[in-house]
Amino acid sequence: FYCAFLMECRDGALSRDGYFFIHGVPTESVGSSEMGETAPRCGCPRCREVAAEIWPRMFQAGADWVEMAALECDECRRERQARGRVAFTAEDARFQQPPFDAAPYIHPNNLPKYYAQQQRAVVFAKQRQRCVNWVVAHDKPLHQDDQALSDEVLNKKRRGWLSYHDQKTGGIMGLLPLVRGLPMRLSDTVDRGLKLYRNRECVLDGWTLHPDEVSTADSGERVLQYQPLCIYLRFAGATWQVEDLEPGVYPLQPKPKVWFVNEHTKVKAKRTGFNAVPYFSGTAFMFQGASRDAIITDCLEVAHVSKQGDAISTYVANSRVKTKEGILIMQPFSPGLFAHGPPPGPHILMRLLRREISPDDVDAEFEQLRREAKDRA
Repeated sequence: FYCAFLMECRDGALSRDGYFFIHGVPTESVGSSEMGETAPRCGCPRCREVAAEIWPRMFQAGADWVEMAALECDECRRERQARGRVAFTAEDARFQQPPFDAAPYIHPNNLPKYYAQQQRAVVFAKQRQRCVNWVVAHDKPLHQDDQALSDEVLNKKRRGWLSYHDQKTGGIMGLLPLVRGLPMRLSDTVDRGLKLYRNRECVLDGWTLHPDEVSTADSGERVLQYQPLCIYLRFAGATWQVEDLEPGVYPLQPKPKVWFVNEHTKVKAKRTGFNAVPYFSGTAFMFQGASRDAIITDCLEVAHVSKQGDAISTYVANSRVKTKEGILIMQPFSPGLFAHGPPPGPHILMRLLRREISPDDVDAEFEQLRREAKDRA
């Protein structure tokens, strides 16, 4: 089913059954039916009769869906339940259960990603009964007007800067959550010799607190008064060793980075912190080519007026897993999202590589797809 669902999404032609099955709502076909096939996979003659004859009569008579669904065989009922991968509320229990409690959240945009990193880290800690230690980045204004501000006004500005996306502030988060075992990635290259490049995945092994640190935890969280002297990141499969640390463990120290407070006026500030961020979320572009056991994806709101670019990015996100059991879509999405037809470039290239068309046919294919897109609009 999931392979057929992805193929429909790729071709920009998601069927009614594909859309309704993935949302876990009533469908015209029994639970084991595959899109494009006439007979259900359960092989039960009764289920074939139910979909073709009995359900249409019951629907016309105004029957309740619960009554109709009860006619499916056990296999169809199990498969129908397994195909429902969309969460309708934030209270969906699957968010808090393995494998989704530690699964990455993939979104087309960067802004939701930033807040998702922090929130997922808190959930990660609570699920494992561990404390969240918040590291506050330190910003020093470099413009003379900012330097002349009173402490009260300057601190108010700094608090606002803490909410900025780490891509704006040199890869250093304003509020960095530290939890033992937390999945992380480097937000900048920290050691070329050890191949510790930007986006390299790692796990937080621990940290060394500042000797003057006296903060205490409250309800499983604490805000550190001082930045740790270093945090220890473990890189899976690494054999190198730094001093007397275990193989693959790197001591990352806080570093200063200059960033633009305002791109237009070129006003700058210097931020000191760690070039590592939780790796619970990222854009579809970041995860392109990756293969995961479990993911949480966002196919945008159901009322979103989508473009083909939205369909491409959400298809990339949804195809990072091989089975339907590995995906949880965080909210209902628009039936028009995957109704734009195939993306012209990749679609024509694949047809050319399969020798379904010749190089001489490429221009005509592009023109045909353009006409079809105009007709759909």
